[in-house]
Parts: sequence; C-alpha cells; structure tokens
Amino acid sequence: MKIIQQRSLIVIMAIAFLTSACQPLLEEPLEAQVPGLIHTLAVQTMAADQALSQLLHTPTQSPTQALPSPTPTSQPGSATAASLPTYTPLPTLTPSGDRHAPDTIQQPTSPTDSAPERATSIPIIQATAEPQEQQPVWLKGEKDPSSASGDAGNPVNEDGKYCNQVQFVQDVTIPDETPVQPGEEFTKIWQVKNIGTCTWTHDYSLIVVWGDDMGTRPPVPLGQVVQPGEVTDISIDMKAPYLPACYFTYWMMVDNQGNKFGTGSIAKGNFWVSVSVTVPYLDKYFRFG
Repeated sequence: MKIIQQRSLIVIMAIAFLTSACQPLLEEPLEAQVPGLIHTLAVQTMAADQALSQLLHTPTQSPTQALPSPTPTSQPGSATAASLPTYTPLPTLTPSGDRHAPDTIQQPTSPTDSAPERATSIPIIQATAEPQEQQPVWLKGEKDPSSASGDAGNPVNEDGKYCNQVQFVQDVTIPDETPVQPGEEFTKIWQVKNIGTCTWTHDYSLIVVWGDDMGTRPPVPLGQVVQPGEVTDISIDMKAPYLPACYFTYWMMVDNQGNKFGTGSIAKGNFWVSVSVTVPYLDKYFRFG
C-alpha cells in the first residue's frame, strides 16, 4: 500500500515539473521590453567585424632600430689591458755623503725607455804569464839556501871561487830515514870537501839553521884544520826524540868571523840528518815517518 502511494506521488511531481517547463520565462518578447535592442546589437557586431578585419589584414612593421649589442662579460682568469694596473716607479733618494749638502733625488726611468744595446761580441782577454826568476837546482845537502848569509863575508876571487864553500861527498853514518829507537844516542858523520880558497881552522864551527831538536847544543866546533881541496869527516853526537816520527835537522858551517856558508854553487846550501823513530812492537803494524 505504501509503495503504491509513493509511486503516485512521484508521477504527480513529474507531471507538474514538465508542465511548468513548457511555459515561457518572460511574459512578453525581449525586443518588446527593450526598444531598438536588435539594431544596437547589429551595429556592435559590424564594428567588431571591422576591427577584427583590420587587425588581421594590417602588416606588422619590423623594428628599424638595431638592438644594442650585448656587453661581453669578463671570464674568471682573463684580464684585459684596461683592467691591468699600471706600474708607476717611485723616485729614489741618494745620500750626498755631506751632512750639510742636500740629498739627490733621482727620478726613475720609464719602463718604456730604450734598453741599452747588447754587446755584439765578447772581448777575449789573453793572460800573459809574468816572467819568473829561474831557480837554481839544488843537489843533496842544498836545503834552504836563503837561510845562509855571508855574501859580504864570503868573497869571490878572480876565478869565481868562493873563499868558503863546502861540497857534500856522502853519509858515512846514519843515512836518510835511518830507523832508531826512541831516545837512542847516535853519531852522525858527513864526509865533505873544502872546495873554497880559504883554510878551515879550529875556529870554524857547525850550526843548526832549522829543523828538529836532536839533543845537540850548537855551535859545534869543527876541531880540525882543513886545507882547500882536502876531504874530511865531520862528526856530531845526537840523540833521537822519544815520540815515533820522522825527524830532520839542517846544518851549515860558520867561519871565524861568524859568516855562514854551505854547499851548492853559491855556497848557501845545507847538509842534513834524518832519522825515523820507531817502536819495535808497533813497527809491525805501523810505519812512522
């Protein structure tokens, strides 16, 4: 029963809706309510058509002014000449050295000044050796010729022979670098010849001109007379030093006036003694001198 009533209500409502939809919304036409409406709409339509026609058929004018060129931007790490700083040298002050005189201000030169011309060739300087005085050749026993003096006290005769002059002949004892014990006493004997024009007397003696101390106390008297042209032996008692080493002592003769003379062509050479002090048990492993 309820279902039939609901359906009847729906059918009645639908018939009422359709009936109202069929009726016009206005009781009279729009043109009757607004006089001249159709003419106004027609004029507006024509004006809109003309404006659209002009917009579509009017050509677009191209711009005649050139666009400004873009300004290049500097990239990092690149520098232009305008962006680089310019070098401006500063003036230098040169002191005059006089406290009352003004100092001199020297203006710097521009970096663009002309550089000095380079030398096209390098001069070659040739060194010339200075002439040297020729030194005499000394034989055995002719050491330290400058240590002897006696040119004034050792005259030369008309034949070119000196008054006092020694010629070394040989070592009779203790040849050069003879091994001796520390503190050992020995006697050195030289064999020499008087090649001068004067006689050696008892007033003549021997002295050490330089070298090591070997226990002698010069001057040592000659103790004999030696005529020109004679050969003789000269002996001196000595004592070896205590430290292991090689030792030398250089000798010359002295006349009765205190003038030194010796060997060689100008009578200024030396005769000497040299010994090598060694220790027996150390000499197996080391060589001294």
